[in-house]
Amino acid sequence: MNNELLKNSLYRLNLLLSLMDSDEFNYSINELVTLTGIPKTVLYDDIISIMSDMELSIVLYAVDEDYESFEYSKEFVKALHAGKYDDVELAVTVPYQKDISIVLTNREFVALEDFMKSNNLKLMRKKDNYFIKNNISEINDHDYKIMSELASYIQQGKSCLVVYVSRDKTLYKNVVKPLKIVFDVDNNFTYLAFYNERMAFYRLDRIKQVVDATGEEVVISDELQKELDEKLRILWGAESSEPEHVKIKIYDEFGVADRVKHDLGAKADGHFTGPFPAEDEEVEYYIYEDDVIGINKFAAWIRSYGSSIIVLEPETLARQMVESAEKRIGYYSKLL
Repeated sequence: MNNELLKNSLYRLNLLLSLMDSDEFNYSINELVTLTGIPKTVLYDDIISIMSDMELSIVLYAVDEDYESFEYSKEFVKALHAGKYDDVELAVTVPYQKDISIVLTNREFVALEDFMKSNNLKLMRKKDNYFIKNNISEINDHDYKIMSELASYIQQGKSCLVVYVSRDKTLYKNVVKPLKIVFDVDNNFTYLAFYNERMAFYRLDRIKQVVDATGEEVVISDELQKELDEKLRILWGAESSEPEHVKIKIYDEFGVADRVKHDLGAKADGHFTGPFPAEDEEVEYYIYEDDVIGINKFAAWIRSYGSSIIVLEPETLARQMVESAEKRIGYYSKLL
């Protein structure tokens, strides 16, 4: 690789993001050094630059599910330079979207409609569609094909044979009962939640084939089906942890309550109350209380709303959110 290009930090960062954001391949630091020719010490600093840039909002995580997403800290920097993660396959979620999700008041919507109809687009490169579903990456052709095949089995309540390749390249052929397609916006992967002796998950990009089970069937009793349906209702991400009870307070500023209800979907039914009068508060607020499976994913969702949502229960999560906020304030204080 051109050594002169590698001296350009922007070129290196773009190269690393392209490699670590691949849907097809994943690389460890040692493999990236061999592949790119970037010295390991420089690679460490580039990774730290990517993680510490608050504007980019890029999340670095290990492909190996034994690791959690890495959080930028002095401890992480020290462990990285010590070579602790040299053989761990890394990936990133890059929150790039060619469309932009926006929330409009009634008047703003009418004004935008008038502007678009006027053909006065000198300030715009093109007339894009400004309505999108959410901010996750677009589903690729492979995942869409597999998803479509699985959807028919889910709708019919039938079992199917799934051919799956694990991270260590082991091939599995299992008859499973597909339950639900799960989108994990935290890592941009799509999963199949299924039952075969227990509820588990397959990443769609690792599913190679879905075919009829040829007479075999995974039998689920009505009682077990109810239990699985409830687990799926309170599921956040693709996790199999024990349920935890949560209670949060949502301040209805800038239409936050409607956006939260939209995010929660069926989870809000019977568990979302309010509005409650402002009294000593600046704005009206709502309460959401329920059990959740996947407390870390739930916490990440709460953080996306900043100060508009605070955790009331459990105390451990509330303390975690406070510590996270204090850490962010500490980062900013270094810049001031």
